[in-house]
Amino acid sequence: MAFSPQRSQLCVWVLLYSIHGELFLLKPAAALNVYAVDSSGVRFRGHTLVAEFNSFVTLVCTGSGVDKPTLWEHKHSAHEVFYQVEPSEFVYVERKSDQELRLALTKTRFATAGEYRCTSEFLKASINLQVLNAIGSLGINPQVQKKVVYVGKFRLIVHNLNLEAEPGLVCKFGIGSHTLNDINVVWTGGLFATNPELYTRTLFIGNDRSLISTLMLRQTSTDIRLYGKYTCDLVVEGTKTKGFDIFLKIPPVIPNPVQLMYLTYGENFSYTCNVIVYPPVDINITWAKDMNRINESNKRIIFGTEKITNDRITISAIAWEDFGVYSCFVQTVRGNRTGVVRLKHKSTWIILLPTLGLIILISLVVLSVFRFQIF
Repeated sequence: MAFSPQRSQLCVWVLLYSIHGELFLLKPAAALNVYAVDSSGVRFRGHTLVAEFNSFVTLVCTGSGVDKPTLWEHKHSAHEVFYQVEPSEFVYVERKSDQELRLALTKTRFATAGEYRCTSEFLKASINLQVLNAIGSLGINPQVQKKVVYVGKFRLIVHNLNLEAEPGLVCKFGIGSHTLNDINVVWTGGLFATNPELYTRTLFIGNDRSLISTLMLRQTSTDIRLYGKYTCDLVVEGTKTKGFDIFLKIPPVIPNPVQLMYLTYGENFSYTCNVIVYPPVDINITWAKDMNRINESNKRIIFGTEKITNDRITISAIAWEDFGVYSCFVQTVRGNRTGVVRLKHKSTWIILLPTLGLIILISLVVLSVFRFQIF
């Protein structure tokens, strides 16, 4: 039997259908396009859309040719299965035309985060929605503790940093997708960029399913560079989204508040009342010797300024009457502090003691060598 060209073409179509199960060559070109529109009308075309909690977002799915979008599907997390989105209090499905199907989320909630998929007869297209909320931040500041000290015959109260406390910073975010994939919290401020070994950093999901990040000092310190403004930024897929500015503060404190200094007659005496505090406050410093306020008319005693007005005391060519206990009294709105230095006379024996020790050591060595040669 002879085959006509039309009959041969029909046989080819039948063969293709039997192999592939569908007349795909007869199907016109089709495509689905998904994008998002925020409350300001700005379009987003990407893999993941980040939206604030309680915001308005519209997901738009458009088709082409005969491939018409039919429904929206949603799953909250990766291990779940897709289910068809049904209209609810804050969810509206609207068909604008045969080629456009919209999904309006009028008030985004954490439960509305996840992957949204638009389907048609032949194709599927999806977009991820991450819902975030900046819940709060906290600065855990170092604390000071009182200590009674006896310097000479005088009783004073000084303040030291509480080394058992752990100062640091905490940021808390609400996230719709409870996973740390593609989510990070980036910290800046203090010495974290140049000396990260001074800190410990954590990132975890809390009991209330919120994202928590901490940046703690490994050791309580009086280094003023560690205090001030820090920033924590929530980063999703490499893009900064929400963040906080947090201030790590330190109350007024004098490092090494009690000191001992040995000098001899004629040497110069100088002591600085080094006050560390953040944020800066007005500071008033007065000086006393042996608990008696120093008369500023004493021309031998000079008050100077290193960082704060009157924070340094200097005596040139000290005499016998200059030895004693010097104290600086610091007054601020955040508390009063005291620094103490006891100036003692360095006796001749103290000066000669290293030299005498060296002479005795050399004598013992010479004596040992001499006895070895005799025997």
